[in-house]
Amino acid sequence: MAPSREWAIQGSNGEIVGRTWTGDGAPRYVVVLVHGYGEHVGRYEYVADVLVGHGARGVRGRSSGAWEVGG
Repeated sequence: MAPSREWAIQGSNGEIVGRTWTGDGAPRYVVVLVHGYGEHVGRYEYVADVLVGHGARGVRGRSSGAWEVGG
């Protein structure tokens, strides 16, 4: 599995948690993984592993707080 680390920052409506996958050397490109509502990023570890194996670095985030959408 590609090495990863989780990180968190405190937002105004709750905590924002992210995970960054890394590999050896400089990245060739960056991928942002966005999963659907009710899913867990753990389902996509194999995707991150393949992408990192091809030179990508990946990032994903999630929020534990309430989301407000305004227009």
